[in-house]
Amino acid sequence: MTTDLREGFDIPLEHVGPLSAKIAAPAPATLADEVYVTIDALYEPDQPFKHGPLKWQSRDSTSLPAVGDACVVLELDTGEYWVIAWWPS
Repeated sequence: MTTDLREGFDIPLEHVGPLSAKIAAPAPATLADEVYVTIDALYEPDQPFKHGPLKWQSRDSTSLPAVGDACVVLELDTGEYWVIAWWPS
């Protein structure tokens, strides 16, 4: 079950656009593992709050995202959040 990324933050309740984020620990070990992220706009170095677990889109059949990789998080109309793209750091 995914938590609402807006919970506890001053983000409008209507649909949130794509969010810039980074992959957080633990990084997925397999293509079936879900990921955690830190949202760039909500990141505080003294209190890094990670969101997840989230489903993610693979780039190919072997590459896995690593901690610190940049990613884009999108809210679906179902209220689920997905990492729809990621790039190695």
